[in-house]
Amino acid sequence: MKDRSRRLASLAVVLGSVAVLAAAPATRASAPGEAPEAASGHAFVDPGALRSPSPGAPLRVPLRTPTGPAQAAPKVSGPGPVAAAPGGSDDSPRPRCPAPCFGTTFDAIGNVDFLSPGDPTGAGGDAHVVTAVNSSLAVYSKTGVEEVAPVDIGSLVPGPLAFSFDPKVVYDQYTDTYVLAFVGVDEIAFPITSRIYLVSIPDATAATPATWCGSWVRADQGGQGKQVADFPGLGYDEDRVYVATNQFGQGWFDYFGAQILAFDKTDLYDCTAPLGWTAFSTDDTRSPDGRKAQSLQVATSVGPAPRGFFLGFDTKCPGFFSCVGSRLTLFRVKDGGAGLKLTVTTIAVPMAEMTLGTQKGAPLSDPDSEWDVGDLRLGNAFYDGDLKRLYGGHAVAKDLDPGDGYVEAVGRWYEVEPMGALKSSTVTRRGNVGEPLKDAGWPAVATDSLGNVFMTFSRASGVAGAKEYLGAWATLIEPGKKSSEELIQFGFGSSLYAPFSGPQRWGDYNAINRDPTDGTVVWMVNQYAASMDDFQQVVTSIFDL
Repeated sequence: MKDRSRRLASLAVVLGSVAVLAAAPATRASAPGEAPEAASGHAFVDPGALRSPSPGAPLRVPLRTPTGPAQAAPKVSGPGPVAAAPGGSDDSPRPRCPAPCFGTTFDAIGNVDFLSPGDPTGAGGDAHVVTAVNSSLAVYSKTGVEEVAPVDIGSLVPGPLAFSFDPKVVYDQYTDTYVLAFVGVDEIAFPITSRIYLVSIPDATAATPATWCGSWVRADQGGQGKQVADFPGLGYDEDRVYVATNQFGQGWFDYFGAQILAFDKTDLYDCTAPLGWTAFSTDDTRSPDGRKAQSLQVATSVGPAPRGFFLGFDTKCPGFFSCVGSRLTLFRVKDGGAGLKLTVTTIAVPMAEMTLGTQKGAPLSDPDSEWDVGDLRLGNAFYDGDLKRLYGGHAVAKDLDPGDGYVEAVGRWYEVEPMGALKSSTVTRRGNVGEPLKDAGWPAVATDSLGNVFMTFSRASGVAGAKEYLGAWATLIEPGKKSSEELIQFGFGSSLYAPFSGPQRWGDYNAINRDPTDGTVVWMVNQYAASMDDFQQVVTSIFDL
């Protein structure tokens, strides 16, 4: 058996600091010899009008209407009896089924962009499910009927044309609005101009793109020179939408830290109102010991919610192969009288290390059988206002059976109790989701209204006797009970997922949220390997009885 006890040092995921207030300016001072540029844009979406650049516009990747393979009719599957789709018209009692139980499962966007990794994201709302993959977004009914075919997300926003990537979709159940956030950069301009784009989609008119509102802001709001944003975190509380990004220099090697933008919902969701925001720069988000924040996840909130929460993970590694401790970093934004205030604390957790997963289809000695399960970045953050608990998770290396010579990747989840005095916050529960000889990656965590914790994650195995293609999985963690894993959709076909040589970039995240019309139901957006170089997004509702 191959010894996979790789002790890969983690990237220094360093997290945040002091309470600082910084209002975003309406315009930015121009550098010498540089023409002034607007700080933001705000307009109703007109997908058709933005598809073709006007004469003389900067060159960009041509926008197109993704076609891809014909979509099969939505399928409903899962172990046990099939229940009526949550939020539908069937009010009959749901039958008892093995925990967890699946409601509706359907294939959503395929690899219409012909890009990899997929980065599946999405959320279930009152009447629809909105998902995104790579640079495409689509709208479905809650039974899986396509209502808006996949559309290029770059066509949904005003302002300069750019290459778009890293979409995130959440559902703000306080206002019945979906929010899409992504990053865009100019392709030929130097220095690179980076922008953060947001699109608000009312649930009531989600099938009518002309009612959506697209906005953009410059990504470098901290007054520290031109920066390029990457890996956005997206979330909300009762009053605001938050975007957190990693900020890099022009060469992508000079890392500045994490930036946080806070948008008032009344401005962001109303395209007739001026767009305003508050910015916390990369200096504002340093930890008390001065280390830079990275890859912050913004909490999506349910129930009575206080100010916005942000959760990150940090492993201190003085040397590349010498790590000395791990911690969660917890930020909170709240009203501070004269404006918003950012506070931070750190909480020690067990040491975490990175590893890679394997997948069916190639020998363990073949690097093309390996896949990126995660690099210690948290997959999401979720705040339960009724329980007053904050949740997050990521993939870590853990030897589940020291006798088999194989070190697995497992999904580790955390439950945090944020306190009024933030430094008094503690981890109240934590656990690992995994199985010997199988590897789990890119977990996303949320709770239902009964207090159950659900996790969706990717899983695969290349070990003899346990081989699996990359697939989408789910687990249920009940208080006092062992977690139970259930298959959503198994990877199928005769080949592994290996569109290029070496360890495979399977993705950077999956998505999960609580159903706003039935709190006992959770929606999950994941993917499975459809062929050697293809993935398929899959959406599932899941519940426990």
